[in-house]
Amino acid sequence: RTVRRKPIPRPTSNLVPSLLSAKRSLESLIYRFGNPLCPHRLNSLPVHLRGRIQLSPVSSGSHAKLVIFDEKKSGKFCAVVGSCNYLSSNFDWTEASIKSRSQRLCAQLLGHVIASQLPSSGSWSPVARRLNRFWSKAMQSALKHPESGSHKITLLVDSDHYACVTKARDCAQDRIAIACDIYGVAAETSVLVPMRTAAGAGKKVQLYYSRPSKTLVEQGRAPVAGEIVSGLSLIHASNFHAKILLWDQESVAISSFNWMSTVTAGAKSRGSELGLLIQGPNISDRLWGLLDHTASA
Repeated sequence: RTVRRKPIPRPTSNLVPSLLSAKRSLESLIYRFGNPLCPHRLNSLPVHLRGRIQLSPVSSGSHAKLVIFDEKKSGKFCAVVGSCNYLSSNFDWTEASIKSRSQRLCAQLLGHVIASQLPSSGSWSPVARRLNRFWSKAMQSALKHPESGSHKITLLVDSDHYACVTKARDCAQDRIAIACDIYGVAAETSVLVPMRTAAGAGKKVQLYYSRPSKTLVEQGRAPVAGEIVSGLSLIHASNFHAKILLWDQESVAISSFNWMSTVTAGAKSRGSELGLLIQGPNISDRLWGLLDHTASA
């Protein structure tokens, strides 16, 4: 019998040219999330370039997805937080990320990355010490560049995501949407219960998912796209990997957290799931348009 296999993505090979295109003398540090990467792709680089890209020997044990870098012109740090598995994605599904130049946020995120590299006992590893130097620079930058702007940004860590769902339930005036990749058993307590309350209060609630979990399929409990259950609209979104929570026009949460399938209890370490909540005038307009288009596709 012929077994067809999906092609293995080559994200590392795709990222290397971009990382090496930096003109400044800097180090690019890759911290693996999940399965180990094949280091031979990095070893195939010319000798004088290998030292500029480093693969951490220790897995973070985290599901978070983030990129942190220092901008060439300003020297300020910048962070991208969202749903994309940069080291394993073929970049052919819908993803969502937030880019922020908040120096305080960058320092907070670096703190979580450092924590993922610390041993349970003993001395800090060279990777952790190197990251700590970057964290110190980010903290200095945060002191020089205080927060400003019309929008509020909040870092969501692990169980903060549950609180964000209940915040949407309590604060939304008209409309709530929750979108993620997998619809699983955890949806009942983490999303369905609070969203039924919101729907009962007259708010329009839409739940978007790309695929049901294996457990629900095996138990014959997979959701039926297009159904309206207890006032909640279930909408199937093909090739959708983004993790989004929206309410009204002023609040957007984007994260690595699968709102309807992830359980953070028992996570290896704090920071297993990271996301951002942005609140401010008309911040969610573009994403409402994306979800409306997904629903009509």
